[in-house]
Amino acid sequence: MHKGDLIIANKTRRRVVKSMQVLLEERSKAYFNFINSLHSEATKEKYKFCLEKFLNHYRIDLLSFLKLPQQDMTNLIIKYLVDKKVSRQYKNLITATLKHACEINDIVLNWKKIKKFINSEKTGNEIAGRDRGYTHQEIQQILNFSDQRVRTAFLILSSTGIRIGATSIFSLSANCLVSKNVSITSLSAVCLSLAYT
Repeated sequence: MHKGDLIIANKTRRRVVKSMQVLLEERSKAYFNFINSLHSEATKEKYKFCLEKFLNHYRIDLLSFLKLPQQDMTNLIIKYLVDKKVSRQYKNLITATLKHACEINDIVLNWKKIKKFINSEKTGNEIAGRDRGYTHQEIQQILNFSDQRVRTAFLILSSTGIRIGATSIFSLSANCLVSKNVSITSLSAVCLSLAYT
């Protein structure tokens, strides 16, 4: 590779990295209002993630988004919700995030209209319009192709019904899964024994 090619490659790499960077101005008043008006650390984390995804999708920063005319803001939000192929619950989270960002910065939008565009994507895994649980056969197939760590996490999720986002409170080391109050010591495909510590 020639020196000229290396310079061009580095400039291109910098441009790509810059375009992938989070478009939140953490020192701006709009972002300050948004993040500091939330009380729960978990909510801050989820809302920040959703806002980053939205802003990165349109390659716009928060201040520029908030300065758009109300009709343009509404159209961007609706288009984003329609284009996203995610669950209804996740679309509700996106909407709550954007609503909070707008309202805390004194932007009034027609949220009743926007919420009309929150539709769930059909997954083919529904009973009466709601997602169904895994069958024993489907669980067995997943377990057959999983290593011990994935098997452990999957068994916990399927047997307790906790959200996948809640697994971040657990840490896995060797054959012992430790939580704040619960230690899971015996792992098998048939059952999990819980010992309270």
